[in-house]
Amino acid sequence: ALLLAATPSNAQGRRTLLRVPAAAAADDEGGIDFPFARCLPGAYSPAASPYTMSFTGQAPAGKFTRYCFMVSGSDAPPPTDEGVVKDCYGKLQANLEKIMLKTSRKCKGTIQGVTINGKAHTAWRVETFDDGARFVINKLGRDAAKATAMMVCVTASYPCTTLDMLTNSPVGSLLYTFMESSAHRCC
Repeated sequence: ALLLAATPSNAQGRRTLLRVPAAAAADDEGGIDFPFARCLPGAYSPAASPYTMSFTGQAPAGKFTRYCFMVSGSDAPPPTDEGVVKDCYGKLQANLEKIMLKTSRKCKGTIQGVTINGKAHTAWRVETFDDGARFVINKLGRDAAKATAMMVCVTASYPCTTLDMLTNSPVGSLLYTFMESSAHRCC
């Protein structure tokens, strides 16, 4: 229910994420841009998510690069108006099932592994589309208490050995979304 962009990294290498609504999910030709899913109208609002995610750093891991991201609780107050935004917020609090990051098609086959809080997580994949690709980490099954402070690390090989290549976004940015299910109702 949230798409975010990161500002350039600071001296410590951390990026501060800015909320970017993704209301325009269709491209100029009627196709679907990231997250390459048709969600409920209004579900693309940053207010529809109880979470944020920040890039915490990257480090060499042998011939690979390891990127880590922290899922945190949102500082924004929960929505009070009835409707899709409030409904999606509640569904995501009850079950964070999936995280998707925009990535490059070139990263397909280069992701070596994912860890969640330091433990191997095998439910992930890179999916390609005519207009791009997404990196999907699913089967998380976490409520708000277990999702908050969740550390997600991704290990990748060449050519995805820079954050900008992994995220296939303009320099210093990152697009991602949280989902409550594989039905893609809230994203």
